[in-house]
Order: sequence, then structure tokens, then C-alpha cells
Amino acid sequence: KPSRNRKSRAAKSTGTQPSSRPSRANRSKQSRVSRSRQSAIRKIQMNPDDEKVTAALERARGIVRLLRSECGWTSALTPQKLAPYLIEEAQEVHDAVASEAPDADLVSELGDVLFQILLHAELGRERGAFDLDDIADALSEKLLRRNTHLFNADGSMRSDPQRSVEAAEAAWAEAKRKEKSARS
Repeated sequence: KPSRNRKSRAAKSTGTQPSSRPSRANRSKQSRVSRSRQSAIRKIQMNPDDEKVTAALERARGIVRLLRSECGWTSALTPQKLAPYLIEEAQEVHDAVASEAPDADLVSELGDVLFQILLHAELGRERGAFDLDDIADALSEKLLRRNTHLFNADGSMRSDPQRSVEAAEAAWAEAKRKEKSARS
């Protein structure tokens, strides 16, 4: 009888059990978040609702993993096959906002985009390339880097935050300029 467990199939075919996370060496190469910034990110005041959000995300991630291992359609997906769905779901979010749809409709459409992100994260985890934590870390790093009107270079909150729209736009534009220059 064929195994219904993706990890078991992978272990049988390769002789090794795939890791749920990339190796430490790969993670250090992939992660652009410095240790001091990671520490500062962790120190950011947590909201009492964070545990509820974490539990909901973990539940959704678990469902996606089950879909990947048990559903023929979902297990056949690749990043390339998923890309058009991500665009379609983002357009549906746009349409819900533009039409001032009820909040329940917007929540549903945003959930569809989150599903796409969770699927891409799971595909990355299966390849040992990245996972949802890496995506969240990269986002945190980017938000800190692009919001220097609020955050110091180490990720801590500035003692003199500049809260104006103009300060936000100027910080964002400068960060984008530096990112583009670094890629060149």
C-alpha cells in the first residue's frame, strides 16, 4: 500500500528524513535579518491578541501541510503553477476594497491571499529553502529598514520618532533607493 505521508515517501526515496527547517548553514545564508535586529524585533511590544493570531496561523499552516500530503491537486502544485492564483486572489482583494464590499467578503479574499502565501511557504519548506518564519523575518527586516523615521538601525524604536506622512514617505523612498543601489 503506498504511503500517504509525504515525509515517509521522501525518506524512502532518498534514504533520509527531510528536515522541517533548512540547515543552520542554509538559514544563515538565507536570513538577511541580523542577530541584533532579530533581538530588537522580539522586544517589540506584543499585543494580547498575538497568541490568538499565532494559534490561528499555526492551525492554517497545519491544514496546508495536510492538503499538501493528502490532496492530489494541492500536492501537485509548484510555485510556477501557483503564481497565477496569487495574482487572481490579489485582484479579488482589490475588487472587494474598490467595491466597498462587506468586511466578511474582504476577510474571505484576504484569507485566499494568505492561503497562497502559506502554500508558497510550505513549498519552500519542503525544498529546504525557506519557511513561513523566514518570510515573516524578511518582512520584519524590510519594515524596519524602510521605516527609519520610527526605528533605529538596530531595530529599536527611535527616541524621537517622526510620525508625519512626509517623514514616512521620505524614509521609504530613501530605503528603496538604497536597496536598488545595493542590487546594482
